[in-house]
Amino acid sequence: MKSFPTTRRPRQKLLVFARVPELGAVKTRLAATIGKERALEAYRAMISDLLRSLDGLSSDIEVEVLWSGTEAVDGAALRAAFGERAFAMQAGTTLEQRIVAAFSERIIFHQAAKVIAIGIDEPSLPGAMVDHAFRLLDSCEWGLGPAADGGRESPRAHVVA
Repeated sequence: MKSFPTTRRPRQKLLVFARVPELGAVKTRLAATIGKERALEAYRAMISDLLRSLDGLSSDIEVEVLWSGTEAVDGAALRAAFGERAFAMQAGTTLEQRIVAAFSERIIFHQAAKVIAIGIDEPSLPGAMVDHAFRLLDSCEWGLGPAADGGRESPRAHVVA
């Protein structure tokens, strides 16, 4: 009987909630001021900058991009946007449903011990801050950090332990 080795995935997951860059579907409030093309360029730059800033994370943290897009999205568009990182499609119709589904799947099926979710609106987020956030989870069971505006305007979230 042939056996196939399995690879144990990291038990710490950083979920990056993002849209696949599509003209007219990203940064729509910004696009109203600077135009759809420039908003798309800005969004692509934000994704690139954020993912690059996360490259130096501890090796026991897996970065996974949870994407949201349209029927036009294909594998080539995903790789162009997110590179060779792990990615999965978001499930649910509201942000709350998408977060609950993502956390449930990572904790139950992936057996992740720690899960953190972020968006791409802070492209200069230092990897050291993410590492620190995971260490903070050693001192509490969970933390929640809504932005004061519900995430509509502020790019920064706050960790509450």
